[in-house]
Amino acid sequence: MAPAPFQVEFRVLIGPDWVPLEFLEGLEADAVDMYLRRPSVTCCSFQGGFFIDVGGRPFSDDGSKVGLEQP
Repeated sequence: MAPAPFQVEFRVLIGPDWVPLEFLEGLEADAVDMYLRRPSVTCCSFQGGFFIDVGGRPFSDDGSKVGLEQP
């Protein structure tokens, strides 16, 4: 059996959406300004993360459960 395809993409949180870094090309200054205007975080705040897909199933994204669960 061939191994399942594995894809990883790094995304950052902009407003309510996780966007790939390519989305920010040309908007870097705006993104930095947005982060600097945010209130200080006192606990547990993700601003970026790896989105992992194994065999067409999300492993770690904003809408998946942690781990690969069988249906």
